[in-house]
Amino acid sequence: MKKFLGFLSKWVCLFSLLVAVSSAWAAKTMPLDWQQPELSSNVWKISKAGQPDSYLLGTMHLGRNGGRLSSQAQALLGKTDLLLTEVDMLPDESRMKAETEKLAGQMMSPKSLRSALGEKDFAALSRYFRKSEHTAVWEPLLDYMQPWAVVMLTLNLQPEEYSYQNGVDILFSQAAQKAGKPRGSLESMQESSRLFRKLPDDLALAAVKSMLKHQKAGEADTRKMHRLYAEGRFRELQGWLPKTFSQGRMKPEEEAAIRRWIEQDGIVVRNRAWLPEIKAATRRQKTLIAVGIAHLMTREGLIELLRREGYTVTPEPKLKVWK
Repeated sequence: MKKFLGFLSKWVCLFSLLVAVSSAWAAKTMPLDWQQPELSSNVWKISKAGQPDSYLLGTMHLGRNGGRLSSQAQALLGKTDLLLTEVDMLPDESRMKAETEKLAGQMMSPKSLRSALGEKDFAALSRYFRKSEHTAVWEPLLDYMQPWAVVMLTLNLQPEEYSYQNGVDILFSQAAQKAGKPRGSLESMQESSRLFRKLPDDLALAAVKSMLKHQKAGEADTRKMHRLYAEGRFRELQGWLPKTFSQGRMKPEEEAAIRRWIEQDGIVVRNRAWLPEIKAATRRQKTLIAVGIAHLMTREGLIELLRREGYTVTPEPKLKVWK
């Protein structure tokens, strides 16, 4: 159970990573404008008359192996009284047991994944899962998995020089825990998994096949995204992300559907659901809200949503997270 919990704590907040390689399914809508507001920093101050200042930090869920928090990152955490992340990055095993067992049951399917993918792609997927200790434990169960669950699990397969244990969210959570600082989360495991459960089988299968065919290109995307973030090139990252929605690795209609899924279910729905909790927390105490940097972008991002709620949200100097 401990390994399962550790795995779940990694994937449930990987939305910003998923943005770099795929996209959306929901009601037909116009694509979001990713260039608003201009992302000049990864740290933004949240201010409102009569309440303490809080901070919004756009994170990267992956970090290079051996990465540690910088002194600037430690100082930002020290200025606040509460850390809010997308999900609980350091879940308590006993508290999460029932929820993880429920999710594990939802991941299973009466249909054969081998039949749906075809023998060649299924064999390639099995080999791919065996590459990492985090996914190798699931390989014997692949034929019995829901297609959406396979998409979710493949997010754990990243270039070997990176680790989720060195991602911004986990490092901040560990630092807060060590300092005895209260922590909270914006959604539960079930709420996070709902994003993947909304993927229709045919679209999920197309995404898996594309991932298998373009593994090296996907790893190159991950490296570029991490490099732009680590070097503080946030405007460049903001311009690059929407281009990954149409790289020709899937059929045009599949890419369009993936984009709608990410933008509507991954950005719009989740950000709006988080807003009441963010407002309640910042009203009471100095809060650091650490979420994937994609959640800061677009008119439906947290920066603009908070501004429309009467908050002043202004950029702080760029934060170099890792030392």
